[in-house]
Parts: sequence; C-alpha cells; structure tokens
Amino acid sequence: MPLQNRVTPYGAIEAVPIKQMGGMEKGLLRHAVADTLPASVAWRKKSGYPAARDDRYLKHVRAQLAALVQRPTEPVFDILDRAKVAAMLDSTRPVPCVGTAPSTAHSMSCIVSFNKWIKNYGVDIGF
Repeated sequence: MPLQNRVTPYGAIEAVPIKQMGGMEKGLLRHAVADTLPASVAWRKKSGYPAARDDRYLKHVRAQLAALVQRPTEPVFDILDRAKVAAMLDSTRPVPCVGTAPSTAHSMSCIVSFNKWIKNYGVDIGF
C-alpha cells in the first residue's frame, strides 16, 4: 500500500497543535519529510490555491462569468443573486470561496465551476 494511503487518514484526526508543529501549518508533515526533501521545499511558506497570477487567466474566467450572467435560467441563479454575480464583473474585490484564500479570479471560477457541477450531476436545488 502506498505511503499516502497509510498516512492520509491520520490528517483528519490529529490535533491542531500537532499539525502546526514548530509553529508552521502542516508542521507534522514538514518534519516527517524534512530529510527527504530540499529544505527550500520542505520549509517554504504555504501559497494559496489557485495561485494564478496570469492576467490572461482572469480575463478568461471573467469572460466565462459574463457569458453565464447572460443566461438567467442557469441553475446557479436558483441559489445566487444574478445581479450580485454580475456586479462581480465590475469589481476587483474578491468573494471568499470555501477552502481557499479569496482572489477575484478564483471567486469567479468557483461560480462558473459550481454551475457546471450542478448541470453535470443533475442536482435538483429544490427550493
């Protein structure tokens, strides 16, 4: 069995002080792999995902969201206020998305992806 399959379940049950061993996030993991990875990798500061700093990515995601807003019957608008989503196109202020640091591109991507997920899996919002 691969190491990942044996170690991963412990991540869900370990106490926060152990996870942040040495005062760093993922401290236990960092200590566990410190002798197998270069120090610059094992101890580098965590960066948010996605770390898209490319303006072309933001432009692409903005275009996807603009196209979505033009289709008022999309299922995501059963949950989200279409006018507020449209206002995101004119704003640079990010909207927090579960599990990540907020960024404008990621906020827009979350909405586009969520709509695709609802459609692909036939999710019935049922309000």
